Amino acid sequence: SGAPLAPSGRLVAAEGASDLELAVVDIGGFLVIEAESLGAAEDIAGRAPHIELGGSTIVRECLAVG
Repeated sequence: SGAPLAPSGRLVAAEGASDLELAVVDIGGFLVIEAESLGAAEDIAGRAPHIELGGSTIVRECLAVG
């Protein structure tokens, strides 16, 4: 959980997922998951309860350190 996050990601919402380039710090909280691919992480994020209520989630990769 201490690894840096990629500067870009995917915005997951009820309508689907789209590319996202981040310009400001966007973290209000985070959850670290292990997924086989970015697409698999998007699928997990798309099943979060707040998505059905109009919310969204930003999926970003943890970068390797060292």
